[in-house]
Amino acid sequence: MDSYDEYMVSEVKELQPIDREVIALLYQPIIGSIAHSLFTTLWGEVSPSSLERINRHDWLLTTLNIDVNQFERARRQLEGIGLLRTYKMQTGSHEATYIYELQAPYTPQKFFNDDVLSFLLLDCVGEQRFEQLVAHFQPQKKIPSSYEEITVSFDEVYHLSEWHYRHSTEMLKLAQTTYPAPVDKKMTVETTDFSDEVFKDALANRFSRQTIAQLLPTAHFIATTYGFNELDVVDFVALATDKTGNVTEKKVQSIAIQAYELNQAAMPTENVQWQSSEFTTEEQQILTMAAQEAPLSFIKILKREQNGIVTSQERFAIQSAVSSGIPNVMINILVYYLIVGKQQSEIRRQQFDSLLNRISQLMAANAQFDAGYLYRHLPQIEESVQDNQALLLQEGHTEEYWLKQGIPTNTARLFANAESTTPQQFLQQTKKHYDALITDKEAWRVRNIVKQNKVPTAVVNLVVYKLIQQSETHELNALFDRVLNQLSQRWSEQTTLSDVWEWLPAMIDRLTHATNKPAKKEGIQPHWEDNDEVAPTDEKRQQEVSERLRRIDQL
Repeated sequence: MDSYDEYMVSEVKELQPIDREVIALLYQPIIGSIAHSLFTTLWGEVSPSSLERINRHDWLLTTLNIDVNQFERARRQLEGIGLLRTYKMQTGSHEATYIYELQAPYTPQKFFNDDVLSFLLLDCVGEQRFEQLVAHFQPQKKIPSSYEEITVSFDEVYHLSEWHYRHSTEMLKLAQTTYPAPVDKKMTVETTDFSDEVFKDALANRFSRQTIAQLLPTAHFIATTYGFNELDVVDFVALATDKTGNVTEKKVQSIAIQAYELNQAAMPTENVQWQSSEFTTEEQQILTMAAQEAPLSFIKILKREQNGIVTSQERFAIQSAVSSGIPNVMINILVYYLIVGKQQSEIRRQQFDSLLNRISQLMAANAQFDAGYLYRHLPQIEESVQDNQALLLQEGHTEEYWLKQGIPTNTARLFANAESTTPQQFLQQTKKHYDALITDKEAWRVRNIVKQNKVPTAVVNLVVYKLIQQSETHELNALFDRVLNQLSQRWSEQTTLSDVWEWLPAMIDRLTHATNKPAKKEGIQPHWEDNDEVAPTDEKRQQEVSERLRRIDQL
């Protein structure tokens, strides 16, 4: 680059004031003061006509009081960390014009959940300052705890039928064609399928015109980037609204990203019309809808029909169910049974997981177990689950029993919980304790080992706890199968949980060293070892992190 080369500035989306704070506090320690100054200076040059205004690099260098080499280094630091994209067009043998496109920083939540970025920040500022920054960006409660929230939600007052909306899309598109919405020139992506009027009307009685106007660019971005419609974004706005009635674009985007990730994991896999003389016309419609809809979409439809909304706990329950590998149609039928059949206001997680576990077992044992059978027999399945849980609780030892055996209090509580909880529920509890979500690999491992039934479920639970506890990332890693296989070989009727607890540290340590040896030895291997696409190894994840760190270090 020559100092007399020209440049223009653009932004992929309108940057918000919170972005300035995030860049100053979270990114600046990593990229340095010069790169930070370069970003803020370019940001100051952004305007609706910035792509029409040409500047020269020597002016920019003078403003920042730096030379070309310092500028190049700062630019590469911004590019490497994802805050800047650079485009170049050669205009002569020794001349070029550049476009610098500013990128929005991560939200604080996404930043701290990124292994590499959070590690780099910790390495730059130290533990004490890192903890202060984490606390700084945590949402602050402004209302005293003595006050009870009684504000009604949007969906409690205004009822929009999703089915009716779907049948009205042609009419809405005709209206949009007749009265086209004004184009936001700051948007860099097209939003032709998003109706501003529908979005504004849905929020008109809850927010001021100014607030809705501020939310509109974010709504366009969400709709275009993630494929959501107007009513979906209205839902995100409702969920992002705090107790005082305030809402921020950042919170709306965060909820939209979570919903998008859930939808990606829950895409419908069937497009069938259910027809059978065994079912009434209404039942056939229910089964058809269950087969065609993604689980998250399905529960949203049911909740709206009952004037309710999908809670965050229900979203996580659906995400976990989809990750378990159970077909969407089975999940939807269970959801219908609980919400409509039993008229529950919301899904209770423990009940939902227990029934899903039983459904998974029945599917594995009977090839004829299909959606129709599940629809007919769910009451009997629920009854059998309740009977089994009562038996499990009756046969399991209490915390007091283990205390009398001389077991320490925390361990006694762990043993009692391990004996009275299914592996799927225990995995959920353990991951929640460490503020982590269940991955597809973990759900697959637990489900697969339960089917094998080689050792008691309490032993499976202790292995789950020990491996997650010892893992730096709190993940259930590839040692899970190997440890349980060794335990199954040593297990006898005389073996107690105390024995297993005593064996586990040495067993895990030995298998860890064996796994890290360069030569691959014969013996029991994880079931997914021959297919990395099914469950990528932890080593691959570490390689990806190391590679990202290496690239950033080169800057």
